Amino acid sequence: MSFQFFTSSQNGSITAPGPGGDRTRPRGEEKQTSLPVTIRSIENALQAEGEEVSFFGSQPELLILVAAIESVQKHPNNLDLVVSDATGRLRVRQFLSGDADDAQHEGIQAGRYVHMFGQVRAKPEPHFVAQGIRPVKTADEVSYHTIEAAHAALKLQRGPAAAAAPAQATPVKAQALPGTELQAPALTPPKEPVAAGVPAASLLSAAAAGPRAAVAHVLSGAALRAAMMEFLTKAAGSNGDVGCSRSEVCVHFKTSSEVEVNGLLAEMVADGDAFTTIDDNHFTVV
Repeated sequence: MSFQFFTSSQNGSITAPGPGGDRTRPRGEEKQTSLPVTIRSIENALQAEGEEVSFFGSQPELLILVAAIESVQKHPNNLDLVVSDATGRLRVRQFLSGDADDAQHEGIQAGRYVHMFGQVRAKPEPHFVAQGIRPVKTADEVSYHTIEAAHAALKLQRGPAAAAAPAQATPVKAQALPGTELQAPALTPPKEPVAAGVPAASLLSAAAAGPRAAVAHVLSGAALRAAMMEFLTKAAGSNGDVGCSRSEVCVHFKTSSEVEVNGLLAEMVADGDAFTTIDDNHFTVV
């Protein structure tokens, strides 16, 4: 009778001698998944119909929960808590081994936030079976856990299709036609030079007053007649008895209607304010 002894290697594989030599069988690796949750998500998972408790279609090995302690009861074999977060209230139970040290539960008291991991049970009543409990170290742990729980829930609800969706492609820039990049850009027309010594304020006022000045020279009616009388009076001093010709009067008041100028000349002669001199086309004032 012969005996074969099995020996285990340090890397976790089991070797057994055989007729074909040593054969190695690798040890299988256990894959555990954890999921950060809130009390509301635990309640929704327990209310869903089905034998297995699942979170958005996933069944994680461990659940991570951060909540505040409302009450605590320490027993020789277990630790009973009632915790709450911003979403609900839940009973937590942790079973203790015989050699459990009270130091590991230091700081676990009402009013403190704790970080725990474990599984959820629906019977005899909904409760959380904690495998480990510790007080939170900083207030940031509470905020970080809330963000992680929301992110994990959205990721599970969207599914792998949303994660594998291709990102939106950047629009392709339109290519310029060959040779267009060498064309000179359109230039702005050069500005007119400004006369030296003329202040900018004067130029602005002149530009603004230009249209008004042109409109002011367009005379008509009584204003035109008074201007014509003033013009004939000045011409009489320089031209003497000959007076001013009709063409000179029309040229001086060229912005006004020539028909109106001739009509006013005839009206002034008829009223006795002016008279003709050497012929019917020369006028002077009385």
